[in-house]
Amino acid sequence: CSDKTGTLTRNEMTARSVVTTAGVVDADGAGYAPEGALSARQGGDVARAAAQRVARIGLLCNDARLLDAGAGRWRVDGDPMEGALLALAGKAGFDPAALRSAHPRLDEVPFDAAHRFMATLHAQDGEGALMCVKGAPEQMLALCTAQADGEGREQALDVAAWQRAIEDAGAEGQRVLGFAWRRLARVPERFELKDVDDLVFA
Repeated sequence: CSDKTGTLTRNEMTARSVVTTAGVVDADGAGYAPEGALSARQGGDVARAAAQRVARIGLLCNDARLLDAGAGRWRVDGDPMEGALLALAGKAGFDPAALRSAHPRLDEVPFDAAHRFMATLHAQDGEGALMCVKGAPEQMLALCTAQADGEGREQALDVAAWQRAIEDAGAEGQRVLGFAWRRLARVPERFELKDVDDLVFA
């Protein structure tokens, strides 16, 4: 089976929407082209800025690469879902090479079906490190102790509201991912599975 654009037959995925506490943002375009716009259903510029923070996590916590195949076609080297996140980051205005250079990866906890998430540790300006995590939304919520408001500040985690948002997206036929981060005051000597906790849900 295929939709009218044929994307299912090409095994392509496209990030369609981003849900944050500031509102829902839709992403234009199809396939892996990192071109298009983010338009807020509600929340305006604040919702778009919050969606950009999610896209930033999706770019940093990612092992795929997008390749320009010419003639306006793009292909992904790596996981199709991660390719879709790179395309979303492009629509959010990020240059993957520049962002990865500004926040080089220091370590990672690879995805595993047992824990259902991937975590990466990145250098940031000044001291400390930035942890970026993506995975199954229920698992992500279990690892979080706070959520981000529209300005990126931490606030109390509203698990029930997120569960409703997850159900709504699933009812639209969308595959749902959760995104979170944590800032560390210093770079740990070792970065392990047990270190991925006390996160902020994006």
